[in-house]
Order: sequence, then C-alpha cells, then structure tokens
Amino acid sequence: MSDSRNYSIKQLTKIQLKVARQSRTILFLFSAVTSMLLVLLLRDPSFTDTQNYVMFLLFFSIGLWVTEAIPPFAVGILIVGFMVFIVGQENSMDAKRYVQTWSDGVIWLFLGGFFWQKE
Repeated sequence: MSDSRNYSIKQLTKIQLKVARQSRTILFLFSAVTSMLLVLLLRDPSFTDTQNYVMFLLFFSIGLWVTEAIPPFAVGILIVGFMVFIVGQENSMDAKRYVQTWSDGVIWLFLGGFFWQKE
C-alpha cells in the first residue's frame, strides 16, 4: 500500500514541477510580448533605437518582477547586463569601461552565491 502512495507522490511532484516550469515560461513570454506592444504604442519618432530599447527594458523588467517569471535578483542582473550590451552598441559610448568590472573574480563569486541561493 505504501509503495503505491510513494509512487503517486513522486508522479504528482513531477507533474507539479512541469506545470510550474511551463507557467513561468508562459509568464516570461507574456512579459516580453506585452513589453514589445507597449513600446510600439508609446514610442515617439524622435526616439533613438537605444531609447526604445531602454523603454522595452523598463516594461520588461516590471513585467518580470510582477509575474515573478524569474527570480528578482536575476531581473536585476538582466537589467545591468542588457544596459551594458545596448549602451555598447552606440559609437558615442565606450562599454569596455563597464564590462571590465564584470571580469573581476570577486564579482563572479558574489553572483555564484546568488545563483546557488535557494528560494
């Protein structure tokens, strides 16, 4: 009798993890699509591409924080990484100065600690 209970609990746990993963993926995609639509609706012809990207990042990060599709610390890291990537695309800005701070070993140690932390 207890074997069938253990098996059913294991199967139920697998199903719950799969549903949670799928719902987070759907929320992530929903946040991305909603952010794109908001940028398309609110952008001005005088905006540069970088300004449109930053506006997308604003709406996307708000959506990720509200839906908790990814952990909040990962949203913060996404913001910094995305900004360095986008600012580095402009010829007037030198992203090398900002990227060099990420190459320090202490930074990666702190980031590893955040990633290993359990929710």
